[in-house]
Amino acid sequence: MAVHVFGVYIVKKPNTKSKVWQNFGIMATEDGKIIDNEKDKPICRTCGSGVLAKGSNTTNLFQHLREHHPLIYSELAPSSKPKSVEAEPCSSNQLTLTETIVKSAKLSPDSPQAKELNRAVTYYIAKDSVPISTVEKPGFRQLVSKLNPRYQIPSRRHFTDYEIPQLYSQVKENVVAASLSNASFFSATTDFWTSATSQPYITITLHFISSEWTLKSFSLDTSVVYEDHTGENIACTITDILDNWNLCFSKLIATTTDNGSNIVAAFHSLDTIRISCFGHNLDLAIKKGLNNSHVQRALGRCHSLVELFHRSWKKTRDL
Repeated sequence: MAVHVFGVYIVKKPNTKSKVWQNFGIMATEDGKIIDNEKDKPICRTCGSGVLAKGSNTTNLFQHLREHHPLIYSELAPSSKPKSVEAEPCSSNQLTLTETIVKSAKLSPDSPQAKELNRAVTYYIAKDSVPISTVEKPGFRQLVSKLNPRYQIPSRRHFTDYEIPQLYSQVKENVVAASLSNASFFSATTDFWTSATSQPYITITLHFISSEWTLKSFSLDTSVVYEDHTGENIACTITDILDNWNLCFSKLIATTTDNGSNIVAAFHSLDTIRISCFGHNLDLAIKKGLNNSHVQRALGRCHSLVELFHRSWKKTRDL
């Protein structure tokens, strides 16, 4: 009787004894008549692929199962166990054929081990601030393959759309939010900066002392700000970030910023303490001091001297 498999009808090949034929059939018509020119190309009942096997030869059939259906192959493959009655018992550390095939098979994307490895790669990306495209680099993929040949690293899109947002949510809920909820008061630092692609961002970081008297710092957000950087818009952006974390603005004791007129106006409208950044002030003082004509003359001579040795390896050698 013909069986419909993957869009074709197949029947069991007559006069066959090998168990491998349990997983293959010959292409036939709907009424079960074998098609003559398809007799030497059995159809796999599992995947629908045609495998060349002339006459009663089953080598290619076993080869197909071993490469594409290892679990089925482990059940149908001929036993290699010696027939001697007094055979020595196998070592307890020796793997069976099924165990060997399972260990060499790729991990299922839904398996607990694969998910754990995905989280480890995501943590590496986030912790070390490496580009997400690292997961597609040949060297990194080879390293992962050597560490665990069964692990098949997902695409960059998977990490962008799923793993990294999930890690962010977990850290936000289980670490940052839990710590901030116990903080009686906190201070902040914030600044505007421009990315390599000329996009304007604002970053705000909170600082507080825990109940164990340990200084804690958490970067709450890095948001792109396309609106004009007026004092009013900056004030709204900062309050929105605090609201997104369910933080009470009254707990904000002071904020450290640069001396930009817009940022000064923003915190003046928020009616909260703003502390001028010491590092920023020191940088301004040094730049102003370097603009002195006497200092500029001395720096110019030092620069020329450095350039002299930088451009001549002979002078560098003689030095």
